[in-house]
Amino acid sequence: MNMLERFRKNEYVSFPFYGLTRSRVHRKYYKFFEETSTWKEQEIMDWQLKKLRDIVQYAYQHVPFYRRFYSEYGINPFEINSFQDFEKIPCVDKTIVKNNAELFYSDEWKTIPCRVDYTGGSTGQPMKFLVDEEIYEREEAIYRFYWKKLGYEVGDKCIVLRGNKIYTDKNPKVYEYNRFWNYMYLDSFYLKAEYFDLYVEAISCFKADVIQAYPSSLMMLARLFDMKKIKAPAFKIIILGSENVDEQQIDYFKKVFSCERIYNQYGHSEKATLALQLLDGKALGVVPTYGYAEIVDDNDRVINSVDVAGEIVATGFSRSMPLIRYKTSDRAAWSTEEACGFMRDWKKFSCIEGRLQEFILTKTGRKVSICTVGGAHIAELENVIDMQYEQKMQGELIINVVVGERLSQEAHRRIEEKYELLFENEVICRVNEVEKLERTSRGKKIMLIQHCNLI
Repeated sequence: MNMLERFRKNEYVSFPFYGLTRSRVHRKYYKFFEETSTWKEQEIMDWQLKKLRDIVQYAYQHVPFYRRFYSEYGINPFEINSFQDFEKIPCVDKTIVKNNAELFYSDEWKTIPCRVDYTGGSTGQPMKFLVDEEIYEREEAIYRFYWKKLGYEVGDKCIVLRGNKIYTDKNPKVYEYNRFWNYMYLDSFYLKAEYFDLYVEAISCFKADVIQAYPSSLMMLARLFDMKKIKAPAFKIIILGSENVDEQQIDYFKKVFSCERIYNQYGHSEKATLALQLLDGKALGVVPTYGYAEIVDDNDRVINSVDVAGEIVATGFSRSMPLIRYKTSDRAAWSTEEACGFMRDWKKFSCIEGRLQEFILTKTGRKVSICTVGGAHIAELENVIDMQYEQKMQGELIINVVVGERLSQEAHRRIEEKYELLFENEVICRVNEVEKLERTSRGKKIMLIQHCNLI
């Protein structure tokens, strides 16, 4: 029995259960998001200020860390009457939260329906935290609303390539069907030439018009189609998220998958802020009813100027473990790009520039973002399926690559020379061919493994 027959036998394309099982909370949030999608800027600001005031007061009354923290800094949580008052509250970072985790728990957390979750560890600091169950329901409702605007209705066929581990010796297949969502999950860890035929067969049998993917995983899939000279599926919509993506990658996806409608999303495991690409533009609209986002400079001063990069600071509305003015380690800048429809009065990120740890230290001590070199076109990399940077010593960089066919020594030399030019000859580069790259526990790509102390 071939794969297509198995799909038919098991009725993989039968009615999805998603629409029958949505909870009352989910329906409440979906209706709320429909209603708030018509809000003007002042309505958004009034609602956000009230939510910020409420969460600060709640944290002071119920969370040991904030009660002590605010007292030490002379913060009166009952005098938050403006966004400027809120900005006087000191920021907290991942190290502070990780080292004081249980002090961030609300004294009511056992009575609040919540989940224990973990960050993936892409920053080198995996962290345990709590999130209210309602936050997950709210997030799902927001995505459902947004995707519908893109032209994808939850329940339609969709391929998902986002860090799933499926293939085992006992279960030698690279896909897994989820009838609840009508998703076909593809294994992100076996995207190699020797397993590629399994992916091609699964994708061609399922015949989905939409794919959700980590950019790094989709790049590996696209590279394999390109290298094998096999015509790739023509997706109508590609939804990216959880990793940085550059214009060169977007253009490549458009070419390989014959798809013009590619959208990016920004979020994080802690669920304190969420941003979605504009329906008709490149900027990312910050969802105002999900959390509150700021951008700060190296001295934690708020940046309101356009196109000035800084660190994203997020405040979520989860009560089991509130994260207030939480430094995400992600960098971005504000944009004034205009939007239509429900995103018109949202604040917007012009781009997500990468994480603070994704900088390479040159011989002279200069910090260079990998985002400035990652999109460079180097012909010799066309046979590279995946790559990752690693820095163990200042002024030196290892470029780990997974290849379809081994590179010649001459190709190694040319790649190294071109990267050294990108770093203005302040970094010695070395290409290292490997079988696979290190990833987070969630299967996300770690673009740079940084062993040097950048502080």
